[in-house]
Amino acid sequence: MRALPVLASWVALLLSSLATASDRPERVISLDLCSDWLLAHYAEPGQVLALSPLSASYQGPIDTSRFALHDGSLEQLISLNPDLIVVGQYNAWLLRERLTALGYPVKTLALPQTLPAVDDQNATLLSWLAPTQQYESQFRPAPPLTEDAPKLLKLGSNGIATGLDTFENQLLEQVGFRNYSAHSGYQAIDLEAIIASPPERLLIAAPQSPALANLVFEHPLWEQLLSPKQIYTSDDWRWQCPGPWTFELIEELRAWH
Repeated sequence: MRALPVLASWVALLLSSLATASDRPERVISLDLCSDWLLAHYAEPGQVLALSPLSASYQGPIDTSRFALHDGSLEQLISLNPDLIVVGQYNAWLLRERLTALGYPVKTLALPQTLPAVDDQNATLLSWLAPTQQYESQFRPAPPLTEDAPKLLKLGSNGIATGLDTFENQLLEQVGFRNYSAHSGYQAIDLEAIIASPPERLLIAAPQSPALANLVFEHPLWEQLLSPKQIYTSDDWRWQCPGPWTFELIEELRAWH
């Protein structure tokens, strides 16, 4: 008779497992570019019904050419009949409101403001896509910055420098750099001030484009102030769309440090 309680517990465990597995969505759509890349990274290929049309225009961390694209219209999304729609916190406001009102399952990913929040974002998405799969945290606390930590200037298009109180600054400190820019947020650089007191490292993060906004990187002063080993070029999307590649970027910058 003692075998009956054991058998019952195994049956309950099996039923619980099957119920959880049945929660796995099989027709998933994303509404914005960052969600496209996250979905392409974490979802099984057969789960992805369609990515946003932006994936056709921007190259990111993952080749999304194997996935179908929707056209962003409410009519087509309804016709596709998805069982999960993923969207970023600040994207596709009107579209997601209409879809929610029509009863479609729309889930919103919060934009990470800290490195631990990147972990939370990744774990959250994985829990939606594969309820039985465990996420392994990638964040590791960094030691405090030393006084001799190199001062790094992170520069984007139009000569905009990344300052303090930003997500990017947290990432730089995680690697072991001090921010050259003492201002808060984002601000245009002063070339005369840089010549008078140059940074020890320059990190260029901008879209790969011949646009006029990128001419600042071709200024001869950089070659005069810094050696090639002191300059690092990074794809802009790695900073704009936090994801698992954020932790890969940290490791690459540590190797350069």
